[in-house]
Amino acid sequence: MKKLTLIRHGKSSWDDPSLSDWERPLKARGKKDALLIGYKLKKEKIISDKIISSSAKRAYDSAKIIA
Repeated sequence: MKKLTLIRHGKSSWDDPSLSDWERPLKARGKKDALLIGYKLKKEKIISDKIISSSAKRAYDSAKIIA
């Protein structure tokens, strides 16, 4: 059976107001939370064949960490 897992990006930083919404990076908490989700998925043996992510920095970085 196929499964679809949807995950939202980690908490993003608003520290630099000059960045566009697309360029906003993850906060330290967002990185930590993404790592935790990755560990939980691995523990539950939820392994993805394919990961599709937005190219927004916070989404792409979250996907890389989780993978």
